[in-house]
Amino acid sequence: MYTQLAAEWAARGATVPCRPDPLWQRLASPEHLRHETESTLRQLHLEGNTHPADRTPQLVPHQATFALS
Repeated sequence: MYTQLAAEWAARGATVPCRPDPLWQRLASPEHLRHETESTLRQLHLEGNTHPADRTPQLVPHQATFALS
């Protein structure tokens, strides 16, 4: 009976225990990660956002915290 149910679920595109899930395999693939990363970076670039490491640090004047005698 389970075999028939599993076949029906698989035919409908559902996730079936102990069988590979095509959607999960696609979403977890290195190609998908690369695509999503590139898409996000492209969007950030178009919005004018920069990576924190690319920003020029704001230098604050150093104040002496000791007294000379």
